[in-house]
Formats: sequence, structure tokens, C-alpha cells
Amino acid sequence: MREAAKVTSCLMRVFDLERSVNFYRDVFECHVALHEPNAALLLTPGGFQIYIRAHEAYGPRGIDDVGVEEIIWSVR
Repeated sequence: MREAAKVTSCLMRVFDLERSVNFYRDVFECHVALHEPNAALLLTPGGFQIYIRAHEAYGPRGIDDVGVEEIIWSVR
């Protein structure tokens, strides 16, 4: 039997949590499983998990201030 690896979830940093939750919910038809003041967990119909964390910038934005922080793999 051959083992398969697949990406199962990701963690992203965003500046506007509400806008990002609405975007990913609408584009990927996600269900909002958890929603807190600074973070949210969205689940796609296929079971992929999108963790979104708010990141506030107090100065100029750098290239590493937002975006995907982590990708989680699963092997069966």
C-alpha cells in the first residue's frame, strides 16, 4: 500500500480578521467553526482547516507581516 501525503490545514496572519473570514467563507464555502476576537477557524466542505489570526501593525508593513505562517501535512 502506498502512503499519501496531503495538506490538511494552514495558519494565516491577516490584518482584517472580519474581512478575511468573510472572504474565505464565501470563496471556499467554509463553515466558521470558531470565532474569537483575534482568531477564527474555518472548515471547507472537504475538511481542510483554515486558521486565521489577526495581526495588528503599529508601523510600516513588512513582507512578512501577513500571509501563510504554517502548512500542516497529513500522511496516511
